[in-house]
Amino acid sequence: MESITTSPSYDVVFIGLGAANSLLALRLGESGQLKGKSIAVIEPAAFAPLDRTFCFWSTPAEIEGLQLKSLITHSWQTVDVPGIASECIAPLQYYHIPGSAVRLNAVQALQQHGTRFIESRVEADPSAHPAGFAIPTAFGTIHALRVFDSRPPEFAAPKQHQAHLLQSFQGWVINTTEPVFDQNKMVLMDFNVPQNGTTQFMYVLPFSSQKALVELTRFGKQVLSDEEARPILKTYTEQLSTSFEIEALESGAIPMSTCPTDYRDYGSAWINTGTRANLLKASTGYAFLAMAKDAMRKTAESNSGEVLAESKSSNRFAFYDRLLLKILEQQPEQGKRIFESLFRNTPISKVLRFLTEKSGLSDELKMFAGLPVVLFIKAAFKDLMHRASNWPTASYGFSLTILFLLFSLVHAHGVSWIILGIGFLFVGLTHGALDHLTDSAVRNTSSLLRFIAVYVAKGLLLGIVWIFFPSLALALFILYSAWHFGQADFGEWGIPQGWKSFMWGLSLLMLMLFSHPDETQWVVNQIYSLQSLSGLPAFSKEIGLQMSAVCALFGLAMSFHLRSKRMLLTLFYLVLTGFLPLLISFGIYFVAQHSVNGWRQLRRGLNQSYKPLLLKSLPFSLAAAVFMALFMVAGADQYAGIFFILLSCLSIPHVLSMHQFYRVRPSETS
Repeated sequence: MESITTSPSYDVVFIGLGAANSLLALRLGESGQLKGKSIAVIEPAAFAPLDRTFCFWSTPAEIEGLQLKSLITHSWQTVDVPGIASECIAPLQYYHIPGSAVRLNAVQALQQHGTRFIESRVEADPSAHPAGFAIPTAFGTIHALRVFDSRPPEFAAPKQHQAHLLQSFQGWVINTTEPVFDQNKMVLMDFNVPQNGTTQFMYVLPFSSQKALVELTRFGKQVLSDEEARPILKTYTEQLSTSFEIEALESGAIPMSTCPTDYRDYGSAWINTGTRANLLKASTGYAFLAMAKDAMRKTAESNSGEVLAESKSSNRFAFYDRLLLKILEQQPEQGKRIFESLFRNTPISKVLRFLTEKSGLSDELKMFAGLPVVLFIKAAFKDLMHRASNWPTASYGFSLTILFLLFSLVHAHGVSWIILGIGFLFVGLTHGALDHLTDSAVRNTSSLLRFIAVYVAKGLLLGIVWIFFPSLALALFILYSAWHFGQADFGEWGIPQGWKSFMWGLSLLMLMLFSHPDETQWVVNQIYSLQSLSGLPAFSKEIGLQMSAVCALFGLAMSFHLRSKRMLLTLFYLVLTGFLPLLISFGIYFVAQHSVNGWRQLRRGLNQSYKPLLLKSLPFSLAAAVFMALFMVAGADQYAGIFFILLSCLSIPHVLSMHQFYRVRPSETS
């Protein structure tokens, strides 16, 4: 160990000397790029051999191209999954490289260039400066022009659709007194061991007929301890029916995570490697081959000065990884069933191609057909729903519009009504049925009853206005709906609310009404027949289309003025809804955009998830739904007019409550 008393400066610093940086150091040395450079390695145990093995499947041609042949000690062409399948995987081979060989070769190569090995850790966050980087260690600050950083990264906390597990293992290298191993065949996964509420399997690498690595591996949240592994390893090795000695132990834990890594970006001269460079495949924990390829690529980049294209995981493979890890996280007992089904129904060579992301979609579909389909469908649905919850709400309205237009082509408007009906009940009405939670005065049963009484009184008051002053009631409904719609949209988009939000909401409402002139007149006539509404002149389809164009152009001007792509998308799909019935057009915006905005804002402001809020809203929303249904059935001939009148009476107290909610909690809903 070298004591650092000054602040030395180096051309190249390797932080960590695990597999990634060791392979990179070998490649850089072989290409002559370390010659004449001052080099340092910051590593707590720079000279200690790695006490683990690296295994992966590849082809001889790829091994030759990656310059790994000299490191390989064993390889196997036959892979066994006991009781399930055994197969020759040629032209693939399963390769074994001792960690000690990788580390010691790298140390020897670095020593040839006068490398200083500083046995320490990085004690605090490094800092960047014009002349390079300052790296604090226990022995002082190290300065560097270029850094290769292979420290294990921190992972962000998993979101609902993400998972963070560990692949932990405990293994024995054993020597037996009798020849009991087939040295041409390795055991990839043997699930004939206790699962103990996790996913566990044995892994056997025979180095000769009397020597093998026998390893217990766990996929789970908790690290497999020596105390847990020892009795399972003992029972498994006793089945060999021969005595043996334990020559060496192997243990470790590898992250299996679909969460993003979290670290500071120091610029192009600070280069992340290994797990820190996202080279670890989440569903398998395999990374060595990816690190070897990355070392070749980084060496070529360093030599040419050009950034080369980096091969990245396909979105569909990232999706597969999320599904598998989420199932293993929530239902670890299903792991054995999944993997045994996989190898029982799919050739091992095709499974390995899939795990290295070299399979085709048709092969993947055939493979999935042999898995527990219901498990993956449920996981896929939850994953897609969670990801969709982060989409802009305008994209929901756009998606429904396209879907309903397709339904209209095949005269299936009934399906659209069913979807909107479900959405109206579980999204539209329910977001308004949470108003009692936004009022700080509601603290007990008596205050809740008082709140309900006042709430109902506000709706009844507007109902009286509809009876005696229908024109005024209609004007009020349009004005406060425009105010509320604009308020909800701008609040979700982070745009300051005021007259602009009101004008936005008004332009949307008028666009929907004027683009459906005949249906708008029909609804007005239904209101007229109920309450003798008069003074509303009819307008032609041509005038309606002209007015809708004016509204669309006004909204377009606002979206460009405010530089909002979401406003543009909203306008686009509302123009398309001109080809759908008025109530469907209004329902798409009300349910898929406005009500979803309201739900998001309420969830943030009340700091609660959807399910408990839905349960709290259901008594009120169901009561409102029954109330509306009874009135619409009673007045079946004027159902559209009754719907709008009842909706307006339910809306006025909700609009006032939400305005107060926005005013009190602006930072939580913007």
